[in-house]
Amino acid sequence: IIATDDDVYAAIVTNPAFAGYDGAFSRQQFNEYLSKTGQNEKRYVALLRDSLRAERVMQAVRGAGVSPKSEAETMYRLINEKRSADVFTVREDDMEISAKPSDKELRALYDRESENLIAPEYRRLSVMNLTREDAARKVEVTDAILKDIYEMNRENFITPETRAVSQMLLETQADADKAMQALKKGDSFDKVAEKIAKQTKEQTSLGQVVKDGLLTEIADPVFEAKKGAVVGPVKTAFGWQILRVDGITPRKETSFKQAKAQLEKDYRTARAYDLLDEMTVRIEDALGEGKSLEDVARDNGLRVQKYGFVDMGGADEDEKSAGLDIDVVNAAFTLDEGQVSPLIDYADGYFAVRTDEIKEPQTKSFEKAKAAMTQLWTREARATKAKQIAARTEELMRRGVSLSKIASQTGVKAQKIKDVTRQSADIAPSLKALMFLRNKGDVFNTRSANDHIVGRLTGVTPANPDKDVVGAFEMQQRMNAVAGAENARTLLNGYAAHLKTSVDADMRAKIEEYLYERAGRDADED
Repeated sequence: IIATDDDVYAAIVTNPAFAGYDGAFSRQQFNEYLSKTGQNEKRYVALLRDSLRAERVMQAVRGAGVSPKSEAETMYRLINEKRSADVFTVREDDMEISAKPSDKELRALYDRESENLIAPEYRRLSVMNLTREDAARKVEVTDAILKDIYEMNRENFITPETRAVSQMLLETQADADKAMQALKKGDSFDKVAEKIAKQTKEQTSLGQVVKDGLLTEIADPVFEAKKGAVVGPVKTAFGWQILRVDGITPRKETSFKQAKAQLEKDYRTARAYDLLDEMTVRIEDALGEGKSLEDVARDNGLRVQKYGFVDMGGADEDEKSAGLDIDVVNAAFTLDEGQVSPLIDYADGYFAVRTDEIKEPQTKSFEKAKAAMTQLWTREARATKAKQIAARTEELMRRGVSLSKIASQTGVKAQKIKDVTRQSADIAPSLKALMFLRNKGDVFNTRSANDHIVGRLTGVTPANPDKDVVGAFEMQQRMNAVAGAENARTLLNGYAAHLKTSVDADMRAKIEEYLYERAGRDADED
């Protein structure tokens, strides 16, 4: 098997990676590729030639994969055979259990399940938190500081006067004069705007505006006019404008007294970051010196919060959340009893945790396990009831009782399942398996998760490849592709075995990796 110069040339000039802006082969693109990959043209051509030869070997081997027609027809029949059944599904979760378990029954369950009733390891914790809010409360604030901030930012406490304004925009002075005459006669602003300026009420509204937000030509007249007054016509860069003052919101200045609370809050927040850094350094030093968590907290105006026993998930012994951040819990479960963690940062700031006591895993007491045993008893009672109903349903079906009567006696609805194939995905696997193992008329009873499925196979429709020539042909093509891929893998495995005796280990590994990757790609493409 060879690859000629023409074959190599064709592979290069048709490679999209070497195409120029016009889609044709570009020598410049080709040279840039060689440069980037550290190759010369001679080496690239040699590698490409080997690759083409290997590709032709693989094509030849894959092409030799042929499955006998009889095997393809057998596979076609298996895959396309259809079956139908009448089915009753008795669901354990639907069973109603009105009875309540006695203590004797629960204790019997407890004794039976004791090996599975192991409580997890629990730890009792003490936690000291340090947040930005803690630091902010320690920031010293005086009226003098706040007044300086107020004066330096005085303009931020002034809300300028605003006015609600409507405007008509007209192209010519003649139209503007005509509009003003209509307004003076008593026509409404909205009516004149619609008739002469061709503007709707929504189009004339400017909303709330400040003086600096208006054109110079109209700013003073609008802000000197009274509410309801009409201003204009005024010539501007946009044409002729007629404006109406619809409302006035006076200028407002927030006094120092009014702003003081917000000023203090903002100042504390800003200073808290610096103070927080100072506090973390001081606390880390104190913990490093071996001071107790309580002493460190007292010296820094913080508090230590005690928590009862919690497990690794942060739940207490009643399996309720203890309200601890999971980062705190994770840190606590890395400590020995009595050990204090360093200061650790997390979402709300910093924390240090101490593991005060460790309770090793142990069997839960009956009282702790009682609720779980009650649930288990109820679950088993439902399962028993469902099993009894399923057995009764199976008995009635074997006696030939009608579906409607069975449904009436058991309280379970019948379902007719039609045209199931071995590849159907919308049916319980255990039911599908039974449908293809039984003969027509057979009654079956099987489990699927928490369901009991009872049914009778009512129909078997064989698949006939002679009546579906296209389907049978496609089946053979798929089987040929699989056989070809298997041939290719066999060849590669043999070649790899040869390499093990003639090539050093590193090179052998690289070659095998390349060959198996190519075989996998070829099989996927098939």
